[in-house]
Amino acid sequence: MSEQVFIQQRPAWCPHQTCQFKRRVTDTMCAGRLPKRESHDGDHNTHRLCLNGASDSGAVFDLQINKTDVYWFRWLFEAIFPLEVDDE
Repeated sequence: MSEQVFIQQRPAWCPHQTCQFKRRVTDTMCAGRLPKRESHDGDHNTHRLCLNGASDSGAVFDLQINKTDVYWFRWLFEAIFPLEVDDE
């Protein structure tokens, strides 16, 4: 994987100015903290993950997430790319 440096500021394409910006990767993804917790399925979403151009219309797709969601994403990604494997 090539190392690229991206300025850690909200990308111009991100429509969610109320989020507290946390981090961006490439020019297609960013994450931020929601201004207030949102109740969802018996839990509270606290953050937002935005993917530029990923919606059906080509606009920004945003996904509100919480710690449980992140745990399960990690678990799925580890199945695809185990952390102990170095493909370089």
